[in-house]
Amino acid sequence: MNGFTTNQGGEANGFSQAALVYNGGSDEQKAEFVDDLAAGLRSAEEMTKLLAICNYYQADAELGERLADVLQINIKPYLEQLARL
Repeated sequence: MNGFTTNQGGEANGFSQAALVYNGGSDEQKAEFVDDLAAGLRSAEEMTKLLAICNYYQADAELGERLADVLQINIKPYLEQLARL
């Protein structure tokens, strides 16, 4: 498995790879990485942003939370709902 989350086809998914890159960086590099991800999502529809945030959150909670903060999307209701499952 080599530290990658894989999809059903056995391929590493991009969200897990992003988490590995994120966690391998300094605080400054992490902030820049989140800003770069956010820049690519700024013009997306709200649902698309939320889906991306959820995928990044599943790969790494801190990454997902920071991305949500930068995009100004409150994910707390979704996290509370997950906790009840």
